[in-house]
Amino acid sequence: MLRLLSGATHRVITGVALLAPVPSSPITEVAAEVTWVTMLTPTEEDLARYIATREPRGKAGAYAIQGQAARWIPASTAAISMLWDCRWRWSPA
Repeated sequence: MLRLLSGATHRVITGVALLAPVPSSPITEVAAEVTWVTMLTPTEEDLARYIATREPRGKAGAYAIQGQAARWIPASTAAISMLWDCRWRWSPA
């Protein structure tokens, strides 16, 4: 997976769902944001060291932008903060 993403731009979709079973007025809110992320091209040695940390396990795309793979994501990538702290641009009805 990491080799497929290396040197390319891909889409990351972050979503959240809020379900509150309030008896008088149940609350259901759903939101998602799409961010385009460009990953630099790590060397084979970099990839081997990263995989050896076991950090890629259980992660969509085999990396977490807030983890060790952050060094392969240029700081100029748009909307990176949305992925880090989920600044949602929606308001409940």
